[in-house]
Amino acid sequence: MLTLRGEEISLEPKVFDVLVYLCANHNHYVSIQELHDNVWEGRIVSDAAVRRSVSKLRSILSLDTEIEQYVKSAHKRGYILDCELSILYEQTPPPIRQSASHLKVGKGNWNRKQYVAILSATLISAVLLSYILWHNADSRPPIFDIAKAPTNIIDYPGEKSHVALSKDETLLAFAGKVVSYQGFQLFVKELSTEAITQLTFDERNVVRVAFSANQEQLVYIDMTPGNSRLKQLAISPVTSSSEPEILVDNFYILSDLSIMPDGTGIVFNGMEDKTQSSQTYFYDYATAKVSELITDFSENAHDYKAELSDDGAYLAVITALNYSQEQRITVYNMENQKIVNRYYHDKHIFEMKWLDDEALLLLDEYSINVIDFGTGKKELVKLNDRKRMRSFDVLRSGDLVTLIQTNAGSLFLEVDSEDFNLSTQNIVAHNDETLEQVLFFGDANDKLYLRKKDDTYRLTVKKHTNQTENEILKTSLELKLFDVARDAREVLIALDGLLALLDVKTNAITYIEPDRQTLLFDGMLSSQTGIVFYGAKTRNGWSIKRYNANTGERKTVAGGFKSVREYSEGFVLITELGEFYTSDPGFNNISPLNQAVPLDSETLWFVRNDRLFWSEFNGKSISFANLDLIDGQKLVSSFDGSQFSTDFDIDPSGQRALLKGRKFPETQVTLLDLAR
Repeated sequence: MLTLRGEEISLEPKVFDVLVYLCANHNHYVSIQELHDNVWEGRIVSDAAVRRSVSKLRSILSLDTEIEQYVKSAHKRGYILDCELSILYEQTPPPIRQSASHLKVGKGNWNRKQYVAILSATLISAVLLSYILWHNADSRPPIFDIAKAPTNIIDYPGEKSHVALSKDETLLAFAGKVVSYQGFQLFVKELSTEAITQLTFDERNVVRVAFSANQEQLVYIDMTPGNSRLKQLAISPVTSSSEPEILVDNFYILSDLSIMPDGTGIVFNGMEDKTQSSQTYFYDYATAKVSELITDFSENAHDYKAELSDDGAYLAVITALNYSQEQRITVYNMENQKIVNRYYHDKHIFEMKWLDDEALLLLDEYSINVIDFGTGKKELVKLNDRKRMRSFDVLRSGDLVTLIQTNAGSLFLEVDSEDFNLSTQNIVAHNDETLEQVLFFGDANDKLYLRKKDDTYRLTVKKHTNQTENEILKTSLELKLFDVARDAREVLIALDGLLALLDVKTNAITYIEPDRQTLLFDGMLSSQTGIVFYGAKTRNGWSIKRYNANTGERKTVAGGFKSVREYSEGFVLITELGEFYTSDPGFNNISPLNQAVPLDSETLWFVRNDRLFWSEFNGKSISFANLDLIDGQKLVSSFDGSQFSTDFDIDPSGQRALLKGRKFPETQVTLLDLAR
C-alpha cells in the first residue's frame, strides 16, 4: 500500500515487486528479460504484462504531469529508477525480497512541490514497509510445493472431468465418478485438511464447475442432452447436505461457464434447441434472466468455451467452425462487446485460461500453448504427453493444477448390503495393483488385506482408528482367504491348497485337512469357538466336514453338499448343482430352499443375521442377491460385468458389503510447473 498526502493508493503485488527490484538495481538498466527472471521468477507471462506493471508503477510515482518520470526507459536497455537511494542500515543488507523496508528512495532535487518531497523522502519508505506487510501475508508458503508434492494430489479414485481452484487456493472442486456408468458428481477438497466431501449424489453429469465471486457457492453445469442445467450450491460451510439451486433450465446443451468477478452474473455457452447454433449467454443475478451476450454468431459456428479475464474486462470465446478443423478464439471488450483480437487454432481446445490480462493458455490434445496479445504470437509451452491431459486451472504462482488420465486401477468399495446402492459407497482401497482380497475384520470396521507382489503374499490388518497396517503373515506359498472369526482371533485360509487356521495373535498355523488327495471348495468358522465346517471331495463325492480345533477331530456331517453356512436356526447348504437347502443344527432334517445359483469357483455366498447373500455372473452382468431366510423376501442388484468381479464380503452385522472392481479408469490431479 502506497500512502500519498495521507491517502492510501492500492498497488498490485507485482507492481510492488517491480518497484522493489528497481530499487535494488538502481545503478543499471533492468531489461524485460531480467524482470521475467527475477520478479516473475521464470513463470510464463507475456512481455506486455511486464510492460503493463512498469507502466502502472510509473503513473503512480508521477502523479503530476509537470513532474519528470521516476521510472525511465531506454530502447533495447530496459528500465531504471531515476532517483537517489538511501541505505538505512550500516551493515551489509540481507537479500532485497526479505528486507525491502530498509530501502528509501528520494529525488536529488529537493526544490519541488511539497507532495513530491514527501513522496521521495518518507512515503516511499512507507511503501516499502507496507511491502513487507504484504509480502509476509501474500507470499506465505504455497499450499502446493511443486518440488515436494506427490504426483497425485487428490487421493480419490475414478475419472474426473473438470477441476477448479478457489481464489485463495484453500479449496479445490472437481467433477468425478468412481464407476464408469455413474454420472459425474461434484466434490470439494479442503486443501488444509485433505478432507474430500462429495456434494452431489444423483446429478446426471457434472461437466464444468467454478467458484462464485464471493467464494461461497459453486456454480456448475449438470449436462444431459435435451435438459442441461446451470446450478448453484452453497459451500460455506462445506457440507454434503446443501441443496442445489437451479439458475438456468431446459437448455439442450450447456458446455462452459465463467463467473463475473464483480458477482453480477455468469457467462456461459449453450444451445437452447438442437436446431440452433451454440451461443454465448449471460445470466443476470439481479433479474434471474438469460440474455444473448454475443450476437455475431452464425449457423455454421458453435461457441463452446468462454473465459473472463481476472478483472472482467475481457472475454475470450472459442468457436468451432463447421466443415473445418479450425477453432476461432475471439477476445471481446466486456464494456461494449466489441472485438479486440481474433486468433485461429487448428485443433479442438479442451481448456482455456487467462494467464494474465495479456495472455491466454490453450490446451489441445497435443500441447499447451500461450497466445500473447501484445505480440500476437502463439508459443508452445508444454506437450500433452500421450494426449492424457484434459483440464487445468492456474495457481497464483502461474503453475497449473491439471487432470491427467492414467491407466486403470484396482478398486474396493464398501456399500450398504441391503440393495448394494453405489451412492452409499466408501472407498476402501484403489489403484493398488498388489491387492488381491479385502475382508471385514471383526466388529470395529477394521479390514484384512491380502497382497501379492512377485511371488510373495502379505497378509495385513488395517486398523480403522488410525489407518495403520500390521503384518500377520508373509509367505511365498499360494494364499487365499475364506473366513474371519467373529472375535477376529482366527482366519480361515487355504495355504498352498491346504485348509488351515491362522492365529492372528501368535501367527501359528494349524492345518485342518492335510490330505492333498482331498479336493476343497471353501470353509467357514462356526460361532462356536474352534469349530470349522468345510466342503471336501473324495472318491465318494462332495460332503460337509466338521473340524474341532480343540480336539483335532474331523467328522463328516452331511453328504452330497459342497458348501455350508450357519444361521440362527441351523445351517444353509448348497449342492454341486447350486441348489440351496436348510438344515437343523444336527444336520438331521434337511429341506430344499427352492433357490439355486450357478455354482463355480467364482461364486461366493454368505449368511449374516438370517440373510443369504450370493453373487452371480451370467457372462454379461454381475448380480448380488439378498434373500431373507425367515420371510423369504429377495432383493437383486445388477451391474455391468466389466465393472465388478463376483468377489465380495459381508460384515458381521450384515449391514455393509465389500465389492471388488475389475479395473477402473483413473484420473489424477497433478501439478505442472510452467517455468520457462
